[in-house]
Amino acid sequence: MTVGVRWRQDAGNGYEPVDMTGYEATFHLEDNFGWSLLEVACTCTSDGYAMALVSADTWESDALAGVTKGSWRIVAERDGAPRVIGIGYWEVR
Repeated sequence: MTVGVRWRQDAGNGYEPVDMTGYEATFHLEDNFGWSLLEVACTCTSDGYAMALVSADTWESDALAGVTKGSWRIVAERDGAPRVIGIGYWEVR
């Protein structure tokens, strides 16, 4: 499964993708109480995408056993300045 976001900023005349060359981004998966379950490095692109590949086996791991919902976020960092560029909630049904 691929999880990703596209970071865009207001350029004054509409929103433009941020060139993420040189950024490091991480996908964070947390349970409903805020405990960290998973961190996966993202691939960043020059047209604003940060994408993490989460293998199907991950959902069957001990770390996720019995966990059915929580939150996720993608944090991008360059020059020591972290920025949350995507955030949301997840649920397994």
